[in-house]
Amino acid sequence: MKKILLLNSVLMMLLLLTSCCGEIYADQPDVNINPIYEIEVDSEGIDKLTDLIDLSRFPPRYPDEEPSDIVYWGYLNFVNVRFYLAPDERIANDWFTQDCESFVEQPSRIRYGGEGDNRYCIPYITQARNDPEGLCLPLDRYHLYIVFQKGRLIMVIDETRNDRDGGNLTEIIEEVADSFWKGLYGE
Repeated sequence: MKKILLLNSVLMMLLLLTSCCGEIYADQPDVNINPIYEIEVDSEGIDKLTDLIDLSRFPPRYPDEEPSDIVYWGYLNFVNVRFYLAPDERIANDWFTQDCESFVEQPSRIRYGGEGDNRYCIPYITQARNDPEGLCLPLDRYHLYIVFQKGRLIMVIDETRNDRDGGNLTEIIEEVADSFWKGLYGE
């Protein structure tokens, strides 16, 4: 009888610990998305990212990889910036949805905006937890990201930081918007 009680107790502890390790949601990030959202981009007939964006502002995340015409993963001020140029709009729509939902367990925790092929999503900030061995206690590590779609172009800007209120996503969004102007108009 004692073995059964002990086994039940262990199973109950494991169940409680594994179920408590879900995501912790903080607020929506306070960022200004307008610098990117308001830029009109026609990606039809574009074959490579450099026809749209000046990528020289974003050092490559993996410098040893060969550059690609349709995928680029860079960073700026400890923030990841990824650009994807989809072969067609249907695939771009799929990539947008997939990127929006890729880091959250509850898609209801995502705010969508825009319309057609000029849209964005902003999920809630998530706070990391310890694993069950660490009793699922919250960590001082927060993850936030924003996904933009401009026609066939998908942009993901994501940041992991050590405090909920800090960060520099608005600055990064302004840099990305500025790189559009330089890529499109050479200004």
